[in-house]
Amino acid sequence: MDIGGPFRETLTNLVDELEGPNLPMLIKTPNHRNNHGFNRECYCLNPSSITPVHRELFEFMGMFIGFTIRTKSAMDWHFPPIFWKQLADEPVDINDFNQLDTYSYQIIKDIEKNAKEYTPEMFDACVCETF
Repeated sequence: MDIGGPFRETLTNLVDELEGPNLPMLIKTPNHRNNHGFNRECYCLNPSSITPVHRELFEFMGMFIGFTIRTKSAMDWHFPPIFWKQLADEPVDINDFNQLDTYSYQIIKDIEKNAKEYTPEMFDACVCETF
């Protein structure tokens, strides 16, 4: 696009590369993978990225996010709102989870509803999950 010159274009390309499939750092959120719910374009941190090299990549990404915030260089990061809330040390609740994984949110809400309506024995008979 070249809006803002080569510096801004370089930053945009870095974000695209970090969110791309060639690096193991970010994965599509469940809503993105399932094309369901809110924030379907978002990515989250890859919990499988645990090697020392991955750690260095995450440190670079963190420094880059900090750089873009400090320099007020608005970048097109595709993180769900829960990511930014945690970064800003704001309280997170179950409704934030809906922005990330709508299917799991619905299951949790159904389990909560059933837990209130059924006796413990009925609940155990209906819900075949272990927690």
